[in-house]
Amino acid sequence: MPASQPLAFSQWPSQGFPNPGGPGANPYGAYGQVPPPRRQAPWLWILLILAGGPVVLCLGCGGCFYLGFTGNMRVMQDDLQAKLSTDPLAQQHLGTIENVEADFWASAEASQGGGREKRIIFHVRGSKGNADVAGYLQAAGGRETVHECQLILPTGEEIDLSF
Repeated sequence: MPASQPLAFSQWPSQGFPNPGGPGANPYGAYGQVPPPRRQAPWLWILLILAGGPVVLCLGCGGCFYLGFTGNMRVMQDDLQAKLSTDPLAQQHLGTIENVEADFWASAEASQGGGREKRIIFHVRGSKGNADVAGYLQAAGGRETVHECQLILPTGEEIDLSF
């Protein structure tokens, strides 16, 4: 065999050379060394704590605020439903009260005029029909209630309620 021709892979001598993929191949690389262990990145943990901490804090505070607000609104809606169920004018126009739901956009628009008391608007559905109830918020006994309410019929007629 002339010296100028390179050897084919199958003709290489097997002593001292790695077996790149055949049986008995070294799983740790070409030279039989175990790869070095992965280094822990402390800056990654610091970044996660610095960036993730405020996010978790905001979500937790926001969640508590949301639960407290919706719970307070549910109590206020149930209180208004109980008051409407005993009011004779509300019974005459609405019948049995089925649902009371606060409308925050309408409440914000109704409160635009100023004044120290904020108005709140509720949509009420009864067995005889639907109407809106507009009232003022009042803090009493550690919770907010609605007072000086008016029933606003779909025709636009406003009726003063007894509470």
